[in-house]
Amino acid sequence: MLAELKKFGRRHVLIVRSLPLVAIAWAGMAALWQANAEETTEAVANARLARTVIYLSSDELEGRGLGSKGLDLAADYIAGQFHEIGLKIDLYDGMPFQKFKAPSTSPHGVKPPTAGDNSDRSGNSTNSAGNKSDANGIPQPAETKRIDAKNVVAVLEGEGPHSDETIVIGAHYDHLGRGEPGSLEPESHEIHHGADDNASGVAAMLEVARQLEAREKKLPRRIVFIAFTGEERGLYGSAHYVKDPLVPLEKTVAMLNLDMVGRLTDDKLIVYGTGTATQWDDLLTRLNEKHGFQITRHPEGFGPSDHSSFYAKQIPVLFFFTGTHKEYHRPSDTFDKINVDGMRRVAALVADAAVAVAENDARPAYKEVGGQSQFAKSGDRPYFGSIPDFSQDQPGYALMGVSKGGPAEVVGIKGGDIILRLGDYIIGNLEDFDTALRKFKAGDHVTVLIKRNGEEKKFDVTLEPPR
Repeated sequence: MLAELKKFGRRHVLIVRSLPLVAIAWAGMAALWQANAEETTEAVANARLARTVIYLSSDELEGRGLGSKGLDLAADYIAGQFHEIGLKIDLYDGMPFQKFKAPSTSPHGVKPPTAGDNSDRSGNSTNSAGNKSDANGIPQPAETKRIDAKNVVAVLEGEGPHSDETIVIGAHYDHLGRGEPGSLEPESHEIHHGADDNASGVAAMLEVARQLEAREKKLPRRIVFIAFTGEERGLYGSAHYVKDPLVPLEKTVAMLNLDMVGRLTDDKLIVYGTGTATQWDDLLTRLNEKHGFQITRHPEGFGPSDHSSFYAKQIPVLFFFTGTHKEYHRPSDTFDKINVDGMRRVAALVADAAVAVAENDARPAYKEVGGQSQFAKSGDRPYFGSIPDFSQDQPGYALMGVSKGGPAEVVGIKGGDIILRLGDYIIGNLEDFDTALRKFKAGDHVTVLIKRNGEEKKFDVTLEPPR
């Protein structure tokens, strides 16, 4: 096993050394960040951060789409970084890869069958897109295919009476390939580089890992670092991890998430989840005296990134985010727009937060917060007020809950329901729901078909403006 890990580490070193060859477009920038890297500790960290973002967002990785060769290369790179830092990675059959099957892309926004569609002998009909409706005309979701996927996991063990407790620090490493569902240039087949989303978060997470591992004294609690996959398709990687955690969830005291931290402007940092533990506000105030951010705080624990999977299991979360921009989910999200020094500063704050949580005798006290964060990653779709349940593996969009006072709750939709249809659109999963919801606007009255305890029900929902 040791020999295999050493070989793996050498492969990673070759990747890094050949970076200017595989990312010709960024060669000048790579050289710029490599220059003077020995001058200061900050410069060295900036050079590491830049190299990671340059590689992950390079043309060679082709946008890191789920199931792609480029995403596998990204996973190998991250694993090699974990190994180089000195983290424990022989976790799953001697490797850091938590493998699972994820849903592949499904049809989006398909109308139900109309006159002229063919029917099979069972009385079911199939429209031209291959979607079926039953003998009563109810649209049925298309069968979801499964593809290989993997999270990349590493461990920094703690020492002391709380060493069996865990802090998870995560970032997702997948993106949209050449324009998968979710692209805001849906007709484009160019590489969606994802430098900010979320090569920046991965780079920052690796920098946090390096800082924590370099401490002279071990932390009192274990740190588990996870590069999640499938986030862009529906938080598949984090949902799988909380279903099959490396360490028991009851021993997981907090989750810190880094997603889109590469565009710091005017020191403005957005932190979600500040209300999910009673200690978070005071902790951020104290730590920020050193780091000097202009922090905008949002208490909600649910939102469209991987921390949601952990908050759903009543684990306190903090989600660090530097804001949206016009390049979001477009091919133009490239390295040249990244604020590398800002990434380093965010990583330093997250590292200090991890130390503070690890060294506190008491674990963070979980606190329930109503609603979910609606930030720019949800785009301009109207507001429905649903909280997804990513632990469910069945056709339809399963709900863990609904936002208090939101359109869904007002009409009686609740947690445990499974949405099968939104208006005339078949819903097979969260992606289908997101795509269908974008077909409507605020003020529209939409009929929603749900399944509850095996029975189908209909509700008329009035959509509200985006939040």
